[in-house]
Amino acid sequence: MDALLSLLAGLISHASPDPPGNETAIATYLHKELEAFGFNVIRDEFLPGRVNIIARLPGKGFSPGLVFSAHMDTMPIGDTRWQHPPFFPQIVGDKIYGRGSADMKSGIAAMIIAASCLKNEGLKLSGDLILAFSAGKSTDCIGAKRMVEIGALKDAGWLLISEPSSLRLINAETGALWLNVITRGSSGHSSALGGNNAIQKLITFCKKLSRLKLSSKPHPTLRFPSIAVNGLAAGNAPNMRPDYARATLDIRTLPSMKTDLIIEKLRAISDSSFSFEVIDEKLPIETEA
Repeated sequence: MDALLSLLAGLISHASPDPPGNETAIATYLHKELEAFGFNVIRDEFLPGRVNIIARLPGKGFSPGLVFSAHMDTMPIGDTRWQHPPFFPQIVGDKIYGRGSADMKSGIAAMIIAASCLKNEGLKLSGDLILAFSAGKSTDCIGAKRMVEIGALKDAGWLLISEPSSLRLINAETGALWLNVITRGSSGHSSALGGNNAIQKLITFCKKLSRLKLSSKPHPTLRFPSIAVNGLAAGNAPNMRPDYARATLDIRTLPSMKTDLIIEKLRAISDSSFSFEVIDEKLPIETEA
């Protein structure tokens, strides 16, 4: 337990928010710790500051490998004051506090300790055990995509991801469609009343968005899709009418939904000055019960 808590505290103390996205510090720490546990480690820095950590514990070769996977990045800490410092882990009662303590640096620590126990006891699984710790899950899954591209998970047949959950069995998950909604107006001095104010147009769109139904039929387990406005940008000066405004949307989609049809619904509540840009899309998944 001491080794587990020490490892977890070390992980929490290395900031890895995405955005902006930089896993260098935590990857360096993990590399060192895994080598101390006796693992051969691959440190794959595939872009500046973007790093994956991969280690493999050889098995008996009878079965496909088992992947223990977790992401090293966290969500940003925001501007709100934290009750417990985000990067100075504190144990209070039976809980440890800090950014990423649950999602999902605890998962990384648990998987490493489990793998080290197998190694220390000389126990071999039927197939290899692959520790795969990725960059950039919180935004575009860039690290996981990289692992697939270079064949880091080849010969694997099973995948265990230590995300925090209720431990209930589920067979479906919503997708995530991220869009930039951009509208144009006309620039002008604010003392000249009227004009085509891009911000006002975007506000009107967002009001309509709050009443928009993307699906009339609920999914058996996922229920309905959702839309969240999570970013706004507009304006150049206090005395200038804005000719540009942008909203960033996070749309959680059902397995039956298609991106082009979603954008059609958005176009129906806007006008020709609006454009829609797909930032990223993670498709919904469903397995027959």
